[in-house]
Amino acid sequence: MIRIGIVDTDSSHSTEFTKRINHVGIEEEQWVDGGRIVAAFPGYSEAVSDWQNKNRQYTEALVSYGVEMVDSPEALVGMIDAAIVVSDDGRRHYAPAKMLIEQGIPTFVDKPMT
Repeated sequence: MIRIGIVDTDSSHSTEFTKRINHVGIEEEQWVDGGRIVAAFPGYSEAVSDWQNKNRQYTEALVSYGVEMVDSPEALVGMIDAAIVVSDDGRRHYAPAKMLIEQGIPTFVDKPMT
């Protein structure tokens, strides 16, 4: 099983990807097999409207799905085999994606792209 980490939780995509990959609260025909979201860094951007409520809501959901929260994107290294960067603020994608890729971790960068 591929262990997957999420960077930033201010986007609904953090929970939607997790539902499908971890088979939680979603119809079976939408399941994605072969991996599991195991950890996430609950980062945020003050540029995202209502970021405090979104971040809290999505982080609480991820924890209820069995996802461990970590203190930094760097803390994911060694815990995961692949990563998803999902911040609603595309300006926040580059630094963590670059770090993860440099560590040899395959990384999916969600929209928006900047």
